[in-house]
Amino acid sequence: MSLSSANVVTAKQLRDGLGSVFILGLTADSPARTIAQQAVGATSSYLRGKDAFASAYQALLALPGSNTGGQLCLNSAQGVPTRAGSIVAAWQKAKADRTTLFDNMGATGPSILVVQINGIDETALWQEDASGHPRIVTGAPGASLAFFETTPGPSTDKKPDPANGTFLTLQGQAVSLKRRGNTSRSDRKINVCVLLDGDSASGFPKQLNMLNCIRNPAYERVRLSWFLMGLARCPTETCAYAELTLNGQYYGTYVVMPSPDEYYFQTFFPATQQCAIFKGQYGDIPGGATLECRGPNGTDYFTPTAAHTARTYEPRLHTTDDQDRKSVV
Repeated sequence: MSLSSANVVTAKQLRDGLGSVFILGLTADSPARTIAQQAVGATSSYLRGKDAFASAYQALLALPGSNTGGQLCLNSAQGVPTRAGSIVAAWQKAKADRTTLFDNMGATGPSILVVQINGIDETALWQEDASGHPRIVTGAPGASLAFFETTPGPSTDKKPDPANGTFLTLQGQAVSLKRRGNTSRSDRKINVCVLLDGDSASGFPKQLNMLNCIRNPAYERVRLSWFLMGLARCPTETCAYAELTLNGQYYGTYVVMPSPDEYYFQTFFPATQQCAIFKGQYGDIPGGATLECRGPNGTDYFTPTAAHTARTYEPRLHTTDDQDRKSVV
């Protein structure tokens, strides 16, 4: 449903239509900003998530002329926006002004992303699970993650600034990351994958892949390759620069990108109804993932009896074998 053409909406329709709203992009002290900020509290600069939208929805319902049989009324019978409708319109504009987190452009100009994590057992990061994959390490009590955007500068201890605010904060066991990469597993500047959010409707990716770029001192190879592919009108991965601090140690600049999951398809291919994503590696097919065309069916790319993590083309979404059989790689 398009919010622009709707007269009444449910809380779910409001959330689905907006995804996330950059609160600091709203006029200071305006009703639109006040309601959004009260719904999320002081921990985030984005109106996002089921609970926050439920709170905002109730606040909008309480506005005069905005409640029609328990549903939110955006326009009157004469087609004039209600008070709630005017606020939702302001939220839509703030969302349109802030469509991606990965362009290194903040509210006032060029910016850099910052990931600061504390309370992680770094020894465990170098361990592997029973399948030989890097172990997923969760935070101990007192662990914290701060993900924000700020003005670039030489300081290694950056703080959220008033114009850009904070994307996300996590505490305790909600903090989760793992070492990533194959040839880079032993790099002193660790490659990591950081879990952000499991909420597919929040407008945020589920995780950040952080590339250390130590084999590319100019930090341009990955970004340039995606840029050139984009000019050729090929599907490309979005990416940006970020700085990582882990347990108080500054690890420097990374190139970060979202994992190729539902967020990627919803952001760049919004008309996609069904998709399957596979990671190429060594596994059940002799010779590994050569990326050559093996056939039109998903079954041409995996052995159904093989465990997902043991397959040459490992499924990266929670798709069933039956869904994968119908997918063209």
